[in-house]
Amino acid sequence: MTGKNKEQFEKWFEERFKRDTGIKLPSRILSSNSVLDTLDLYDFSMQWGVYLEYYDSLGVRIEVLTYPIHNTESGFYFDWIIHLSNENECGTNEEYYSRKEAQEAALKKADEIINTWAETEI
Repeated sequence: MTGKNKEQFEKWFEERFKRDTGIKLPSRILSSNSVLDTLDLYDFSMQWGVYLEYYDSLGVRIEVLTYPIHNTESGFYFDWIIHLSNENECGTNEEYYSRKEAQEAALKKADEIINTWAETEI
């Protein structure tokens, strides 16, 4: 995450943590480089759920799609699509051979979208 999106995410995460637990984030987390550093301590599949919640709160819905294919080790390929609150969509024509790779690509695109939205609001 970069730019305004990172700032928004960290504020959202702190508020969400307080709402869900009834306590503020521990000062050792707030004084570290960022909330993202703390989140990086968890497995990517756990991070993914947090990111989906955050982007959903902004009206950005991310889907990673799975398609069966033959003659590959996993038997699947993945791609992604992002649905925006203004009823637009963006996706990819690329095929990813791991779910994580597709998720990371979708998050990168979502980051670009949010930062673009932030620039147009200035």
